[in-house]
Amino acid sequence: MYDRQQRAVFCDSCTQHSTPSTSTSNDVFRFGVGTGFTNWKHAVTRLGEHAKSVDHRAAYSRMIKEKAGPLVSIASQMDKLLSAQQGLRRQGLISHLHTLKTLLRQGIAIRGDTDIESNIHQFNLDKISHDNGLKLLVEEGRFINSHDAIQEQEQLLVLDARRSLVKEIQSKAFYAILADESHDVTKLEQLSFYTRACDENYAVKEDFVGIYDCCHGISSDALMSYIKDILLRCNLDPTKVAGFGFDGASAMRSLAAKMKEVCGDQASYFHCLAHCNELIVKDAHEVSPLLSESLAMCQSLYAIVGAYPKRVALLENVQRDAKNEAESEDYNILRLKSLSMTRWTTRAKAANVILSKTEELKATLDLLAKDKSVTADTRAKIKGLLPQFCSRKKMFGLQATYELVGLLENLSVQLQSVGLTADLATFCIRSASGRLDEMRSDVEFERILKRTLAMPGVITSEPAAAPRSRKIPRRLNDSDVMTTERLTLGGATQEVTQVHSLKQPYFEAVDALKQSISERFEQEGMKVVRQIESYLLSACNRKQVPLPVSMEALEIPFVDALDLVDELKGLPAIIGLYNATADIRIKEVTKVSTLCDIFNEMPAAKVANPQTHKLLMLYHTMPLATASCERSFSVMRRVKTWVRSRSGQNHLNNVMFAHIHKTAMDQINFEKVASEFINLNDERKCYFGY
Repeated sequence: MYDRQQRAVFCDSCTQHSTPSTSTSNDVFRFGVGTGFTNWKHAVTRLGEHAKSVDHRAAYSRMIKEKAGPLVSIASQMDKLLSAQQGLRRQGLISHLHTLKTLLRQGIAIRGDTDIESNIHQFNLDKISHDNGLKLLVEEGRFINSHDAIQEQEQLLVLDARRSLVKEIQSKAFYAILADESHDVTKLEQLSFYTRACDENYAVKEDFVGIYDCCHGISSDALMSYIKDILLRCNLDPTKVAGFGFDGASAMRSLAAKMKEVCGDQASYFHCLAHCNELIVKDAHEVSPLLSESLAMCQSLYAIVGAYPKRVALLENVQRDAKNEAESEDYNILRLKSLSMTRWTTRAKAANVILSKTEELKATLDLLAKDKSVTADTRAKIKGLLPQFCSRKKMFGLQATYELVGLLENLSVQLQSVGLTADLATFCIRSASGRLDEMRSDVEFERILKRTLAMPGVITSEPAAAPRSRKIPRRLNDSDVMTTERLTLGGATQEVTQVHSLKQPYFEAVDALKQSISERFEQEGMKVVRQIESYLLSACNRKQVPLPVSMEALEIPFVDALDLVDELKGLPAIIGLYNATADIRIKEVTKVSTLCDIFNEMPAAKVANPQTHKLLMLYHTMPLATASCERSFSVMRRVKTWVRSRSGQNHLNNVMFAHIHKTAMDQINFEKVASEFINLNDERKCYFGY
């Protein structure tokens, strides 16, 4: 180093690391002791001598030792390097698991064994620029691309998320079961299993547990064995089951009886309300000519026009021409809808398309009737359909069908909502039933008839159909030849007015729907729900209602009936305390959700009234619809397609679970999953470390 004040050079090593010495001439190079080096004429010689001196070498060796620290063996240094590499590989494995989680979460196929163009490999390549651990793992190419390794990682990821879900279900005081079966793209029967539970704030949660391969058929005994196996695998207590919801198939009804034997009498059976609503339409369709003829017309039009791409394109071209003539931007180009057997909200849409595009459909049918490539059978059907667009009876029936079926389809949408509660379901059913009562009136009939007559091309006046000619009984016929005559009443031919000929089938259709609603929605589970609702509301409004016997039996495993009676007597006082601080006072409690809001606003009420709190949770736990199971089948058909038809059952289950429970997949403990994957064999332990 060079000192500006003395204008001399000193040795840095000797200055900082030499011991005091006066026996050598090299002390001049030590700052603070010597005078430094200033003779630049012989600089090379003097500096070389200093570098070879004993003191300088000792000082330099001492500096190297201090910088290197204590002596470390080669084995220790190799262990340290190996540990660093293993930690880097483990970090890369966790990053790879994040990539795999993303693909599972989106339901995307994981392609390739050693294919460098596979999606998971390409995703990893995009990440290695800022992830040294993943870069090392990709370069070495071990334990991340093989089919078996990816399957194990996939299984461990989903297993960690499923464990958290099952642990949450196990912590509940009671839960409900939802199950339904359907077949996948390869015609293999699959059972979808859900649980339904309510949290402390009365928020309902339906969780997909898994899909089970119905390898032994779909009889009630086989379905019961599948559910038992699922409960055993998840360690779920069957005595905590408060209810189970299935559809109305015969096997499911038999399964409900067997579930009672396993779970106990406290579990109530619920026939899916959305399925009940579908059966209501089918029941009315069988007894009402108005509904059956109108829906048959919709399906016939779809079979002729909507099922063929060329004819669909022809209808769209006719609509485009009509749009250009109308010069309106509000004109929508529509397609005919099929009356799907699996989708329960298409009937009203199918009728609406025909009512909205009557003229366009007539023009399309005319073009098809003139097309020589159309078969004679199809032309005959077209010839029979064309007059129906001008028939007042047919178009009135179609308009009435759109109004009536549309009402029930709106109800179906509400009953299939994710957060469906007993309170909401009861309100929706009563609203739909009340609307049907309103529609069975002359005012509504006249309104629908007026809309029908306002349609273009509909004949406003049709000749009344004459009564059918009937044979005269032989005992009353004097002639040798049997003759016929019209039946008369009071000497005048019986005439049926045109309005009456439309009103009677309309009222019959409304009556059929009302009767079916009263029959289908009156089931065992709904009776229990209504009893709980009636008892809670009566207690809130200071009305004396005796505790129902069935409800008392229901409460045995979950709620203490005697304590509940005492607690419910204090509900009016709790409502009074709430009114004292609330901006809007509650005069009368008409819905159970109002009582839930009060308890959420006053958490102390839950602690002071534990049995009432449990009863409210039980009320929301009841499984009213299996729409969640139907949604899982939609996921199954998106995941298991014809291209991926050879997917194994475990892979299908894992991908469906990850795709449905996206939030649970985001909360996975990746370090724990990585450790479980590494500890599966000794080779991985050596590669990633313990």
